[in-house]
Amino acid sequence: MRARAIWPMHVRAVAKQHPARLYVFDVLAAGGRDLRALPLLERKELLRDSFDNTDVLVSFA
Repeated sequence: MRARAIWPMHVRAVAKQHPARLYVFDVLAAGGRDLRALPLLERKELLRDSFDNTDVLVSFA
């Protein structure tokens, strides 16, 4: 039982030291709109714009 109580604290501590990072490559649809016909560079720009106002650690490929 003690291990269950400690586990969430351990996860939070490790997450602060080593935060998760999201790797994104492309966006195929957004807002119910199919974006596959757009040029890749345009889709990548839309993808970058969609993460402008977030605290998420993002790497764009």
